[in-house]
Amino acid sequence: GLLYGKILNLSEASSMDVTPSGIKIGIVTGYFTSAFKTILSTLTCIPKEVIGFERNVDMKYINARFALEEKNVICINAVFMSALVDLLKYAEDNIEIILKDIENGTIDKSIKMPENIRKKFQKRLKPNKERANELRKIFEESTYIGILPKIWKRLSLINSIGTGEFSPYKDKIKEYCSEDVSFNYSMYAASEATIASALEIETPNYTLIYDGGFYEFLEVDVDNKPLLMNELTVGKEYEIIVTNYTGLYRYKLNDVVKVVGYRGKIPVIQYAYRKNQLVNFSGLHLNTEQLVNIIKKYEKSLNVNIIDYSLYIDTNYSPSRMMLFIETDKTIKTKEDISQLFD
Repeated sequence: GLLYGKILNLSEASSMDVTPSGIKIGIVTGYFTSAFKTILSTLTCIPKEVIGFERNVDMKYINARFALEEKNVICINAVFMSALVDLLKYAEDNIEIILKDIENGTIDKSIKMPENIRKKFQKRLKPNKERANELRKIFEESTYIGILPKIWKRLSLINSIGTGEFSPYKDKIKEYCSEDVSFNYSMYAASEATIASALEIETPNYTLIYDGGFYEFLEVDVDNKPLLMNELTVGKEYEIIVTNYTGLYRYKLNDVVKVVGYRGKIPVIQYAYRKNQLVNFSGLHLNTEQLVNIIKKYEKSLNVNIIDYSLYIDTNYSPSRMMLFIETDKTIKTKEDISQLFD
């Protein structure tokens, strides 16, 4: 990092809470926050002033403001691709405030932040008019296609999960990049266990880390006993059950994965969707993987790019109905009944 550039890290690293009895609770990455605070602020774009205080600080602003000012971002790391799309959308919507602060070496008063942290910033921030003008020119262009290598000329790797329900965000980020930027689909992990790893660049397949815990697999929509990793069938989907080294016993993650092959005797999987995000409406069961396929067909049929989408069950209407909200990059021009397309 010191020799080659910095990392834009969008993984949450807030400090953990402590119960009255002294037990630490919260996101497991919080364990590393205090121990590696100096290293994090050196290798990443996160300023040391806010590390451990993320819950009291507008971190979207912090990530956007300091990442944009940093010219030498070589790698972007996020748990899911949606986090990067969200950050870019925030930057677009708030670009004037961000550029003004970069130009003047300030933190806008509207930004949520404890006053003691704001004062620490003010002591060391310096005006950077040259970088602000450079960014203003980039953001004034009419298209976002290939914008990331324009912002960060040395960007070479994006490290994030972009399969299953996150594949539309991955497709969007690929549009924002050039061919010189590689994609690594990172680790498939949770606070409970490190489950699988992507062993090859540009491949959305994860090889199970067989000793990361003890895993069992429930076949989706089948009333059957849990299976072990040597009993799985290629092409089928399974919910993962984890028993880990710290005593958590047979815990359902609510994650569904699809087995796409074997590496020797070890299953190769793809993240499919979250089981607890299944839409159950009037006898219709719709999971996030199916919704992603709908969104992709919408884009092709309507000739638009869908930036984001959301599903809502409207029970105030009789009979109740399913509402799909989509945000597109341009106005939809068609005589086709797009609600029929959804049906």
